[in-house]
Amino acid sequence: MTTPLPGGERFGAPQPDTHDAVVRLRQWGTDRFWFLPHAPLDGSGEWLIGTSGDCAFRVTDRLSARKHARVAREGERWWVRDLGTPHGIRRDGMRCREFVITPGVEIGIGATVLVAETAHSVALRGFVQRILGWGGDRMGVVDHALRAVRQLVAQRSPLILHGEGDLISIAAALHRLALGEAAPFVVCDPRRGNTPASVRSAASFAHGIEAFVAAIGGSVCIRRKCVPPDLGELMQRLLAPESEVRLFVCASPSRTPAITFTSSMTVELPPLPLRENEIPRIIEDYAADAIRTLGAPQSCFTDDDRRWVMRHSARTLPEIAKGTLRVVALNTSPSFTDAAKCLGMAQVSLVRWVGRRAPLPHAPASLPRSFVPAAPRSSAGAA
Repeated sequence: MTTPLPGGERFGAPQPDTHDAVVRLRQWGTDRFWFLPHAPLDGSGEWLIGTSGDCAFRVTDRLSARKHARVAREGERWWVRDLGTPHGIRRDGMRCREFVITPGVEIGIGATVLVAETAHSVALRGFVQRILGWGGDRMGVVDHALRAVRQLVAQRSPLILHGEGDLISIAAALHRLALGEAAPFVVCDPRRGNTPASVRSAASFAHGIEAFVAAIGGSVCIRRKCVPPDLGELMQRLLAPESEVRLFVCASPSRTPAITFTSSMTVELPPLPLRENEIPRIIEDYAADAIRTLGAPQSCFTDDDRRWVMRHSARTLPEIAKGTLRVVALNTSPSFTDAAKCLGMAQVSLVRWVGRRAPLPHAPASLPRSFVPAAPRSSAGAA
């Protein structure tokens, strides 16, 4: 028996993350979880779920039996089986007697729902908490959003992201965490036209069919206010049974939508002013992402940089993502030219972005001589 970890109960050692194996069961809407215990491959190990103190996975609701279900490992797979209770167990809401525990499956035990999580889905939940909130009152909202992502991955429903700012960077992050780095993520945006991918943005296509072909095995992302001219044909391809492409839709709450969807799931991002106390943590998380993306040292983003981002680039989540990435690039580059090259953007664009704000604490010492900066602007008015 090992020492319990904060937020969960640990029984034995967790499984290795082989082929993104299920490593723990977490109670829906909470941070309470149990690592699946190590078991010999001969299937001799098994553990009980129920209200009894003898159960390794103990639940507390009145609709669960004292010994309600058995969890056992058989070969490479985990199974959960009902122990003859009146109501059985549920797999994604459907009553049954036994089933294999697969990544993301929702296991119903009485009035309790357990979510099967992998190392990857734990990371995905962490990101969803970043964009939706860490508070106890947000845990159910986070789990509903994770369900929407699972529906997207299974190609059962498009996923609509609804919030302030350019949400494509958030869609791209959800895509990477849910489908992996190898799965293509492309944007279909007639305004951007055909542009290649860079460290700061995904590849874009002006037409839907071109985007669809490039995204086979992955995802297409469109803006609800700026759809491609061949949207009808794109939707036909996306909805075909043989399609291997998922659809993200980014929508602003202040815009009249150009299209609607009869079958979709929406994730509503709360405005950052409602999360004032969480903004420093959000900035730190995005800074850590930027450091990993650019291969930069941990020391390159300081408390001064965090305060700078909070003051000058923290109106929306996408602004924080953009601001932290640019600050890390500038802090680790000898010049604006090198930083712009690292980011895959024009030097003049990076210079103007800095020039509209206050001087950075640790960036290259001076702007190019040819640039005359405008008056600094706060994040409330900065683009």
